[in-house]
Amino acid sequence: MPAVYRGESASNLRQSYGHLMLPELQRRWLMSASQRGDAHSYQALLTDVCLELIEFYSRFPLESAIVEQLTHDTLLAIHAYRATYDPTQCFAAWAGAIARHKLGVYLRRTHNGGNALNEGYLDQERVNWRRVRWSDMH
Repeated sequence: MPAVYRGESASNLRQSYGHLMLPELQRRWLMSASQRGDAHSYQALLTDVCLELIEFYSRFPLESAIVEQLTHDTLLAIHAYRATYDPTQCFAAWAGAIARHKLGVYLRRTHNGGNALNEGYLDQERVNWRRVRWSDMH
């Protein structure tokens, strides 16, 4: 996890580091290069994704330590499953599915066997993990 987080709110992160968040095509290129073994591309991608994950998890009523743990777990899962990513497909959707899965696992584990899922926490985020403009995809 980048040193930029340190418990900052998602809105502070967006104001301070939002200009660093990459468009979809750059993320696809970085992930493709990462799959070929480019360590610098991989580090740049994970740093960017980390900021997005913190913002995503901060939308939910979670303590900052939980946001940090979920972000860490999601980055590990992205690393573990990086070979499954298809560079011709949307990176945000792929990484978002992993993030939503990690959130669902956390909610099931900590909120009365999944009752939190019935409150609609995940449904709010089902549409898009990150809004991707059509122009970014071409």
